[in-house]
Amino acid sequence: GKGFTLLAYGVPASAIQQAQEEARAAGVPLTVLQPDLPALPELYPTALTLIRPDQHVAWRGNSWPAQSAPLWAMVTGRVHTATRHTEGALA
Repeated sequence: GKGFTLLAYGVPASAIQQAQEEARAAGVPLTVLQPDLPALPELYPTALTLIRPDQHVAWRGNSWPAQSAPLWAMVTGRVHTATRHTEGALA
């Protein structure tokens, strides 16, 4: 697809809503998936996993960053990768 996918489990609906709103503000298409699969924590060790359109993991964390503009800039290539985002882990 052309957009990013946010795989989410065990997080408040407000975090997902925040991610959707901030993606929209950044001009990034975002699909949210919340599968109810018992094996999911074994496959994805954090509650949130942001997946690029080419299916590579772009970011992961247990909570959505309070300031996600730097994250969106990083994962979309709008900022040089030497600039690190401190909340969560860039893959």
